[in-house]
Amino acid sequence: MAAIFEGVKRRFTRTNMVEVLRAWPQAVSTDDGDLRVLHDMANSGAQLWGERLSWPDYLWLDLDFDGAPSDAAQTATAETYNLIDPTGSGPAKTFSSVKQSIAPSELPPSGQYQISGRVIGMIEMKVIDTDFAPKLAKYKPGIPWNKFVGLKFDQWFGKRLEAADHQIAAGKRLLPFSDARGIALIVNERSVRLPEEIVMAYLSNAIHRFQNLDCVVYLADRIDGRYAPRLAVKRKDPVLSRFAMQVTMMVSSFDYSGPLPTNRSGQQPELLARIEMDARSRQMYRSWASGWRQENDPRPVPSPSMKVTFVRREEFISGLPKTEPDQSLLDCKFAWDLDPATMTIKNLRIVE
Repeated sequence: MAAIFEGVKRRFTRTNMVEVLRAWPQAVSTDDGDLRVLHDMANSGAQLWGERLSWPDYLWLDLDFDGAPSDAAQTATAETYNLIDPTGSGPAKTFSSVKQSIAPSELPPSGQYQISGRVIGMIEMKVIDTDFAPKLAKYKPGIPWNKFVGLKFDQWFGKRLEAADHQIAAGKRLLPFSDARGIALIVNERSVRLPEEIVMAYLSNAIHRFQNLDCVVYLADRIDGRYAPRLAVKRKDPVLSRFAMQVTMMVSSFDYSGPLPTNRSGQQPELLARIEMDARSRQMYRSWASGWRQENDPRPVPSPSMKVTFVRREEFISGLPKTEPDQSLLDCKFAWDLDPATMTIKNLRIVE
């Protein structure tokens, strides 16, 4: 394995990217501050109904910057790549995509930029920690090569996109950021021999299968030393154009030569989310029962409300009191109908 990485600077690893995201103020961890409290609160209530609530790893805050890549600077070209059958017995697997890129000159100049309170993205990070190239090399004719490759890419990348899609959907269910773009961040720390162009061609097509994913960011070390992130997007979107600039700024702002990446601009503030909710909304999260009601109740399904602000870690004071699941729900009485033919329960409901 060491020979694979000989001469390749190891930037994109799980450890490095966790540190980069921790140290970059636009990336707000959902596993800290009141986001963690809210998640625990909702999960404790959901367990009453046998449900487990997942959600994404980070929220991404926009910059107050009036610049975005111009249409002229964003080029789009149709490209086709072939992955050759190692046995030479069948046709190559073809990947086709439309490649989009942003001219480096369109990145904003060095300077100070104000971080806004606008959440424009929910990010779920997935890591490739296995070298897939030997698995392709061991192909034996049995099923067609192009089908074999398609199945393997679905297994290696498609499953990770599916999991990210699920977690971002859960985040939009729990948090008031329905307009935030769903972003899967794929960190390839081991399978560096997979051609980047072929991976990007696969991702640019696969993203359309997932309702809650709008963008895939792909990070992989390269022999030529390049380390700019590659992005696959569903459609032309000015919000994602801004995000593409900002995530490129983040990746290029760090020095990766030490044990952990360090920000060349020095230490930046670490932001946490502070959430304020009224008692009614907190009770709904504690019980996760906003969709439960008496049979034939004509009232609309209630929805919780909250105010989310982002503050420096040293200034953080939780807006959510520590709470337990709603005890009254532990004593609920249920009624149901039993189908004698199949011995199954139907129409489970809460009764007075």
